[in-house]
Order: sequence, then structure tokens, then C-alpha cells
Amino acid sequence: MNQYITCLISVGLIFVSCVQPSIASESKLSANSGNDSSSSAELKSLLINSTKNLESYRYSIDVVSEIIVEPKNLSNKSNLTEISHEEGAINLTGHALSLIQRSNETSKEYGMSSKTNELYLFNETLYTRDNNKWSQIREENVVRLVDLRNVIQKESYIINDSKIKLLGFKEVDGIECYWIKVEPDPKRLVFLLNKSDSLKENIDLDTLLSNNTLEWFSWITKDAHLLKKSDIKIALTVKAADLGLPVKDVENIRISSKISSLYNNYNQPIRINFSSDFKKAYPFPIKGNDVTIFGVIQEDNPIKGYGYSYGYPHDNKVVYIDAATKREKANLIDIDDRYYESEISRHSDRKFFIFTLPNNTLIKKIRFEPARSYGSSESPVIFDLRLDQLGSIRRHPIKKECFNASSDRISVNIYSLDQKESQYLSLGSLLVDIIIDLKVTNSGEDELSLNLDDFRLIDQFGWEYPVNEYESSLGLLLPGESRRFNLVIPHVSILSDPVTLKYKTLNIDIT
Repeated sequence: MNQYITCLISVGLIFVSCVQPSIASESKLSANSGNDSSSSAELKSLLINSTKNLESYRYSIDVVSEIIVEPKNLSNKSNLTEISHEEGAINLTGHALSLIQRSNETSKEYGMSSKTNELYLFNETLYTRDNNKWSQIREENVVRLVDLRNVIQKESYIINDSKIKLLGFKEVDGIECYWIKVEPDPKRLVFLLNKSDSLKENIDLDTLLSNNTLEWFSWITKDAHLLKKSDIKIALTVKAADLGLPVKDVENIRISSKISSLYNNYNQPIRINFSSDFKKAYPFPIKGNDVTIFGVIQEDNPIKGYGYSYGYPHDNKVVYIDAATKREKANLIDIDDRYYESEISRHSDRKFFIFTLPNNTLIKKIRFEPARSYGSSESPVIFDLRLDQLGSIRRHPIKKECFNASSDRISVNIYSLDQKESQYLSLGSLLVDIIIDLKVTNSGEDELSLNLDDFRLIDQFGWEYPVNEYESSLGLLLPGESRRFNLVIPHVSILSDPVTLKYKTLNIDIT
């Protein structure tokens, strides 16, 4: 029996997902119900229109689900209970969000387990935590991601596509609301279930959904015509044969769920913050003596373009550690005190230390070795660094446009900021060149000497990248004169996110 519990749970959760707001269908829903009264149709229209103008909100979703497997002799029932709570915040105009999910599962077969997942999106960067491991990635399409998580819009669209009945008026959290009953189209549920890859092809969905009950009540605010609350109850009874499971002694499989959603803080300022343990779990930058670690990249295969033709075995992984130090050698130390020596990417103050490790290696420390010069009195710099708990950082290509700043002597107009892969051959895609299209104007009364050495690009860690051009001078600018040109900042780490362009004493915010 145990081998089928996972499949049964999957079926139950998929059915719940058909009506749970956070994972409802992405497809467009019809705004024309056809069977509603004029008042119901008007209310649905008001709901949809108000959702389109929504700027921000917070929400919570509580789900209690139970799956009971009843044998024919009724002597030994199998069951699983899941209780989950989700807290979310959505900033639709600022393209930011946070989501924290906590769940507990209890069953006779597997005992009790708990899990916490977190997701944060801000500054075009997605941060996630799964099983206490943090990861970060540059998000190219923040609009799509926010739309994907816009749970109030999804639920509103489903209501708009359903038959509704106005039951009266009730207050929720002191706000007067329309109280409605929602009756989703059963064919809609069949359609959503059919889209799931978790169901077997031989399952008869019409039979699966024939013996079920669904109660759905929602509350819509009278003033703003926005969703305030929803309560959904589902009860489903099927037989093993209906699910395509070869379990001869099973009589019934009962699936029940209660879903409660609450929405608040409409159009209020929302600032997305990390959970309290984020910096502990993901502590970059880490500083010690003359070494600063900015981040880690872990991959099963080497980054394309890294300058070794023979490559790496598939059963190994490659670890890239981005650090600022004059030291040129480091070792990773595993839990059995084995040392893994680094290769160095480039000879500069900020560099990548590159390690090749067996895939299942558990690293506990990184040790930056003393300088190799004869008679050096430096001591090793050692960091506790559990790579299996840190995850990996990567960011996607950046593109920014239109930033301006000025002082009483100069003004700078930035038209675009883009990047291309660095031409530094041995590093491949570990480094990028940042190209800035800008114009400098002499707004003072004296001549202005325009030099590339006066520019610095500063990342989120405070690290300053120079231009590094052989010919620094661009000549003089007379009062009132301007010059537009491309500024190239070479060899920028892919872990760096440019936040400031500095020109002399002028700091330009490019976040």
C-alpha cells in the first residue's frame, strides 16, 4: 500500500490546486458569464476592473488537507494530513514580492515532517530558500514573475468565470463586504486537471470528479470592489481503480481540504524585507583580515569558456569563489580534513579561486594561504564555509537606462548601461564588460579636464571598478560644452550588481 500513497497525495493536491488561488490557471478567463443576473454580472465587472487598478497588497492562505485510504476490511486506514500557511506581499507597480510558506505533514507511514520555503523579489533579483539553502539569481522578466504570483488577480478571474450568488452583506476586519457564493464550472476543473503531468493517462476525470462536493464563499469590499476573503471546502471520494492504481484491497480514497484566503493593505506602501536568518544563511560579503569573499558559484560542469580544453569529469563539480585579496592560493577543506587546492583566475586584487571537487564532497572551511614570497610572516586566513548550506549565486545580464546627476560644475546623463562577455580568455563568462553610454557636460565657468581615470563603477558590495584604459585623457571641455561617449568598465564579476557610477565627487545612483 505504501508505494501508492505518494500518488494519492499528488492527486489530492492537484485537485486542491484547481481552486487554490496561489496556483490557479494562467489562461485568460471569459468576462461574460451568460447565466448570471444583471447584479451578479455587474459585481463581477466591478471586481475585475478594481483588480486591474490594484498597486499592492498583502495576503495569507491557510490550507488543511487530509487524504484517507480505506481498505475493504476497514481495519487499517492510511492517512496523511497537511497543514500549510502562506504569507505574501505583492508590489505590482514596484515589481517586488515576498512569499513565505510553512507546512507540516503527518501520516502513519512517514510520521511528521515540516518544511519552510521563502521567496523574495526586489531590485530585479530573485532570492529563494529551500531546505535552509539560499540561492540568488538575476531576474530578467520581473513583470511576468510578479504576474505569476498575483494571487488576488487569479482568484478574481476564476470568480469572474463562475456562477455567483449574492447572499447578503457581512463585515470582515471591520470592512463591509458583499458576501457571495461561487460555483465554478466543473468542466473548468477537468480542464485544469488534464493539464497536469502528475496524472496518469488512463484516469477517467469525469468519474474522478463525479462524487465530490465544493463549497466556495467569497467576500468583496463594498467600497473598493476588491477581494477581502475566501473560504473553500472540498470533499472528494474515489476508488483506486478510478485512479489507475492496482490496489485490490482498497475500498475508498477520501480527499478533503479547507482553504482560507485573506487580503489586506490594498495600495499601501510595501517594503520587501528578508527573513531574520537571511544574512546568517547567506552571509556575503564575508570579511577577514586581508580577504573578502563576495560569493560562490557551484556548478556540475565548468562555465562555458573557461580556458581548459580537456574539461572536467561529469562526476565532479566546479566551485568558483569570488574574493578580493592579494593572496594567490586557497584550499577548500572537507569534513574529513582533505585539502583541495585552487586554481587562480587572474592576478589582481579581485579574483576567482576555482576548485574541482567530487560531487558529493562536503566542504567545511576555506583556507587562504600566506603569500609565497620567501620569509613571509603571514598566517592563513580561514573561514567556516559550508557550501552545501549556501547554495549558489548567479545573475542574468543587466540592462539599465536613463540616469542623470549634476553638481554646480558638471552634469552627467546616462542613456544606457549594458554588458557583454569579457574578452579575458581564461575566465570565459565569469567576467563581463560593462558598457555605459553617457554624456558629460561642463556646467561650470572654468575649463574641465575630462579623464577616464576619474570614473569608478561601484557594485552592491562597495567594490570599485576602474576603467583601466591606456589613454586616459579625453581632452578639455570648455564652459557649456558636452561630450557623449561609451565608457567601458572591463572585467566585472558576474556576481557584481552595479549600483553607483562615480565621476570625481559626483555619485550617480544607477539602481
